[in-house]
Amino acid sequence: MKLILLENKLDIMPTQDEKYNMMIAASKMEIRFEEIKSWIRSRVSKKNEP
Repeated sequence: MKLILLENKLDIMPTQDEKYNMMIAASKMEIRFEEIKSWIRSRVSKKNEP
């Protein structure tokens, strides 16, 4: 996913805790697909190019 985002000049920067919590919740089926999509969308932003 990260590579696809970078190719489109986008990036995702969740904290380590956010990534951990999302993966645990997904593996336990505590969240639905729509919630995962929303979580990703809320953390994607345009990549700042130097």
